[in-house]
Amino acid sequence: MRYLFASVGSTGDILPFVAIGAHLRARGHEVALLAGFEYGEVARQNGLEFVSLATSGDYLRGVHDKRILTTQYSALFVDRHVVPWNAVAYRTIRRLAGRDLVVLAVDRPNFRADLFAYAHFQANSIRVQIDLPILSGNSGLSRFGLPQTRVQQLLAARWQRQ
Repeated sequence: MRYLFASVGSTGDILPFVAIGAHLRARGHEVALLAGFEYGEVARQNGLEFVSLATSGDYLRGVHDKRILTTQYSALFVDRHVVPWNAVAYRTIRRLAGRDLVVLAVDRPNFRADLFAYAHFQANSIRVQIDLPILSGNSGLSRFGLPQTRVQQLLAARWQRQ
């Protein structure tokens, strides 16, 4: 079977997909990860095909544009991020489409890769909600070669105080 894991999320969304994808790959399935450019190396290290939602330049321009970060529903956010993300997702799904394709997409507003796959190719699609912050130390992230984010550092500090 073919699996496409699609997420516009952060490390807490991506790493579970990478771990599941690596297990599926070990069982002989084809697995692709559609995510932000920064997860390409970890995907490839775990034997997954990787498709980047955006270039590093596009991502950094978006992060530094305060108008875009004001709200994820703003017209500017939709124009500069949501439309291109969905376009990449649709092209990837079209390339992988077949009766044996399963699309798992993280439940995020405005990202509809799974619905597109189901509507246009009758592909099995699953919308999931995951967010697994790494709370204790850096061990979980270092396994994947990724540094802790500021949010994860704050969560770890709060966890230690309790």
